[in-house]
Amino acid sequence: MYQPVPLAHQTIPISPTVQAELSRAEICTASIEARARASGASGALSRALARTEALSSIRIEGLKPSVASLFFLEAFLDDTSNGEERLSALDAFDFDNDEARRGAVESIRYVRALEYIYEEIRPDVPITCHTLLNIHSIAEHGTEAHLQGTRFRDVPVELTQQAGDNYLPPPPEEVKPLMEDLCVFINRDLYSPIAQAAIAHFQFEEIKPFKSGLDKTGRLMCHAILRHRGLVGNVVVPIGLAPAADTKSHAKSLLPYQALPEQRGQMAALNQWISFCAKAAEISSKTADVYLDALGKLRDTWQDALGKISRGSTTDALLNALAMSPALTARHAAAMTGKSISSVNEALHRLESVGIVSIVEHPQKAHVYTAPLSFAILDSIDRLVSPNVPVSRDSFTTTGSEVNRPI
Repeated sequence: MYQPVPLAHQTIPISPTVQAELSRAEICTASIEARARASGASGALSRALARTEALSSIRIEGLKPSVASLFFLEAFLDDTSNGEERLSALDAFDFDNDEARRGAVESIRYVRALEYIYEEIRPDVPITCHTLLNIHSIAEHGTEAHLQGTRFRDVPVELTQQAGDNYLPPPPEEVKPLMEDLCVFINRDLYSPIAQAAIAHFQFEEIKPFKSGLDKTGRLMCHAILRHRGLVGNVVVPIGLAPAADTKSHAKSLLPYQALPEQRGQMAALNQWISFCAKAAEISSKTADVYLDALGKLRDTWQDALGKISRGSTTDALLNALAMSPALTARHAAAMTGKSISSVNEALHRLESVGIVSIVEHPQKAHVYTAPLSFAILDSIDRLVSPNVPVSRDSFTTTGSEVNRPI
């Protein structure tokens, strides 16, 4: 019978082959930061990769958010302090159906959770249960835990007979102690960053501390660990791409009740999962290269149209922003670039005069400046790296009833 036990003082043997995969993945991951800094576009790249990570994670739920819709949503929701209130009233965006609307909302909230992680998590600050509750609450509800009343699971997990033959989830009274133990493990640097994140994610799935949203929160916890360990600085690593592309292997590798109950079987299952995570991180770094190459080509094309651009000018900053966020209001552009509204408006008019941007009158009654070339390139990258038909991870699980499904 597979049952979670405290992790903090366990020793997990990692095979030499998997250690080599981890080393290669972490070298690739660290190189993203170096290339982004060299390009001068760390902020724009991070925003694009955060969007890709959000889209990937929501696709693992079987949804397919519209990339085009997200471009416009980001502009309007970042243009105001009450973004979550506006997020709850999206009828003006003309979604095709409720599923499309749900996918967009969940994607935006996932990005908000990533922003929370990159703002709040630092190497010198421990990750606590409060941190994980906030991450889960933002991803699920758009607000921090104390505002939403978010807490760990306080009801039993219902299992099908098949799952119950292999796996015993902890009762409610054991959830918080196991989560506190998990945080002790997270804050002890005993393994390489990706290995530590992978082991923590595996344990998180065993505990099932929430009734829903486990996959999203588990992956966000991995981002927090990579940030805490200093493997990533300002650039988000889209580790959800591989699980979205091969959801069946993701589910088979991660879900604990599909592992063998013997100790040897548990260690083999963990090594398989760590290997999957290492490969996912390596794929992420290659995707960052794709975006950086696209950014360079866009900049060259636009600079030919504009002529000389002063480095650090508002126009220079706008081109970096538009390359990865092709729909901007003037206020959104000012917030992204740190430039004044007046200088942003002047630069946008210059870009419009040479055909780099055009104005779209949106139902939200605001001028939206769109960069058609950037729009087309980012959409093509998304089609390249994402599955055409997303597959829900739930379709590969064997736990839970429809009334109280924990995954």
